[in-house]
Amino acid sequence: MFIRYAFRQECWHPNLHHATLIIDDPLLRKDYGFLNYEGLLALMDKYDFHTSIAFIPFNYRRNSPGITRMFRERPDRLSICFHGNDHTAAEFASRNAGLLNGMLTVAEERMDVHEKKTRIHCDHVMVFPQGNFSRDAMAALKAHNFSAAVNSDPCPRGENSGFSLLEFIEPAVLKYGEFPLFLRKYPREIELQDIAFNLFFGKPVLIVEHHEIFKDPESLIQLVSRINAFAPEIRWSNVQTAVENSYLRRWTPNGDLQIRAYANAGKVANASENLLRCYVEWPGCREVPVERVLLDGVPWPDARTDDKGIRFCFDLRPGESRRFSVVYQNNFGLSDANCRVQWKVKAFLRRRLSEVRDNYLSKNPHVLSGAKALQRRLFKRSNW
Repeated sequence: MFIRYAFRQECWHPNLHHATLIIDDPLLRKDYGFLNYEGLLALMDKYDFHTSIAFIPFNYRRNSPGITRMFRERPDRLSICFHGNDHTAAEFASRNAGLLNGMLTVAEERMDVHEKKTRIHCDHVMVFPQGNFSRDAMAALKAHNFSAAVNSDPCPRGENSGFSLLEFIEPAVLKYGEFPLFLRKYPREIELQDIAFNLFFGKPVLIVEHHEIFKDPESLIQLVSRINAFAPEIRWSNVQTAVENSYLRRWTPNGDLQIRAYANAGKVANASENLLRCYVEWPGCREVPVERVLLDGVPWPDARTDDKGIRFCFDLRPGESRRFSVVYQNNFGLSDANCRVQWKVKAFLRRRLSEVRDNYLSKNPHVLSGAKALQRRLFKRSNW
């Protein structure tokens, strides 16, 4: 804090403060377990927050027209992002690059169909099912040009990676192929100091929950109210907007603006009355090659790329805003293992059983406990 105070503009500062509630798993239907979308929308309007549904691409054809209309009409409150592909056990903890590439290809195809049918855009952000991921999954996501990944655990499955102080305080974790991993927490884990820490270092406040929170949403409401009271300038948004705006910025002595981006895209505006020179950098690009750098969707010829990262500069006229982005090459092989009959049957059964659990068994704790024990015994060996 002292360094930032002493050196003012020469230090890196957060761009904008964002927050998002992410609810894992629900279909876009009127009710899912304890979640009712009309009730959720009423809460959001009353307490001023935004919810992103971590949507399982497997469910891309299983929507209620009334709920999809609600999402179209209220993008200020409701959005969706990727939640795996089939949501089978630890699917993105795989270390098979071809399989990961195949799953992401199918997930994107499904959500393209979903968007054409519902006219709801799916944020290009991956929330890992059950918090399981591998380093290989991070590289595959980067090659598919996802903006970022979101998870509760900062470590790949089976690893216990240590973190340096710099890695800990940056807006996103970059130690897995320089692909940004933004962290989220449950309401019960978030204290006021956690909110202050995130805001000071430019991390978005990402909250994770499941449908069960709406059995008694008081703890969620209290957290949202604390965030809004503590940081009245915070912007509740869809998760892609949150991660794209979570970049750092500082001013050089001659008045140029430097931007350190984490997501693969961002937007900058010039609110001054003078021409502004902007320098944008992404740290690292070793594992997945860069195809091109874009400014407002147009390839920018003067971008420099090496092991240290990607750098380019451009000018902003007074009152102008521009979007910058980077596109990576996908040179991974492609496996169709996830398209085979056995895989599809397992995915179908898992999704239906999960919905029975969430919609019916969850409302009877004793029955739910017995069902979970049976599920563990039945699926332990098959790794569903």
